[in-house]
Amino acid sequence: RHAVHVPARLIFMCFLYSLAGLGVISLLSPLMQRVAALDNPQLGAAELAAMGATLIAVASVGNSLGRVFWGWSSDKIGRVNAFICLLGSSAVVFLILPHVTSPLLFGALLAYAVACYGGGFGTIPSLISDLYGPKRMSGVHGKVLVGWASAGLIAPLLFGYMKDAFPNHAADYAFYLCATVLMLACGLAVSFKQVHRRTTAIAPVLDPAEPEPL
Repeated sequence: RHAVHVPARLIFMCFLYSLAGLGVISLLSPLMQRVAALDNPQLGAAELAAMGATLIAVASVGNSLGRVFWGWSSDKIGRVNAFICLLGSSAVVFLILPHVTSPLLFGALLAYAVACYGGGFGTIPSLISDLYGPKRMSGVHGKVLVGWASAGLIAPLLFGYMKDAFPNHAADYAFYLCATVLMLACGLAVSFKQVHRRTTAIAPVLDPAEPEPL
């Protein structure tokens, strides 16, 4: 059997959106507490902690729903288009977040961003299946998850360092970093448009024993 070559940009795309998603997930509670405290200085520590925990719960639901929604959307608009939409829209959200002062709107936007992170994982198996065929999907998916694993090691340390080193500006730095890496990931998703169109067009006639057309 032929070995499957996985383009580095597919692994890197997974790394980038995972870096943003895991990084912001690691700071959900303190981010919410910061906005809530600025909005209402009368709130006590217990009330702020409760608001932070609530956002974590809501974002967890958003993560799950995002996998279903974006997976369903990819069936309607195409795998690559779904990635472009979820990555691009979440990048815009992160550009908006530094200017949001309402805790309710802040929480809703963060929950949406986490839903897009979940949506990436709900959609990437289908994208891999389109590019490599269903028989290769599990093996390629395992290789692509190297990007996720790498982000899991780096993101909490990086975002935690920003929180400690720049306590007054860490949130803004984190949001702009997330927006930047998501825009880069969106550009990588665009780069798959042509090859995805080609592989899906010829998929019915591909011999499973032949090397992938990438």
